[in-house]
Amino acid sequence: EWIRAGAGGKLLEEFKTADAIIPSKRIESLLKQDERLLTLVEVDGDHAALTLLGELALRLLESPGDNWPPTTDIPPDDKIQLSSVPHRRPRDSERIVNIIASSRYVTSIRYEGSFAGGCLKEAPDNDSDLIHRIEGSPPLTLRISTTAATAAQRRLVQQLLRRELNASS
Repeated sequence: EWIRAGAGGKLLEEFKTADAIIPSKRIESLLKQDERLLTLVEVDGDHAALTLLGELALRLLESPGDNWPPTTDIPPDDKIQLSSVPHRRPRDSERIVNIIASSRYVTSIRYEGSFAGGCLKEAPDNDSDLIHRIEGSPPLTLRISTTAATAAQRRLVQQLLRRELNASS
């Protein structure tokens, strides 16, 4: 954020609209405003150029920021809307459900019947839900509601959940 806002954004704008090297006097006052900006530029006498980190920061500035959905304060146990009656469920399904429920972007987890799901597939009927099928005998298919309001936000949550499930395996 400090790169996008204030002196950081202005500094990178100077390089965005110029050649690779600019007169150091053009950015002198910006560098005095925030000493962290010195990591983004290399000043050699009367000229300044972006360092490798500065070039990466410029690319970051030009790329659209990820628009994460809002988080939820619902406790993990309240998100799990599965029957507490003992059923035959796939091995390890409780652990998987608990990992999903611990996400700040998940609002509920419930049964999805016999939907032909897979590993965190996008639900076809809205932009916020995911379908997750836990293989076993019998398989357990879940509908995971998230705080996402757009398909792009849902993809971010989907990627995050996949990483968390893979990390815990």
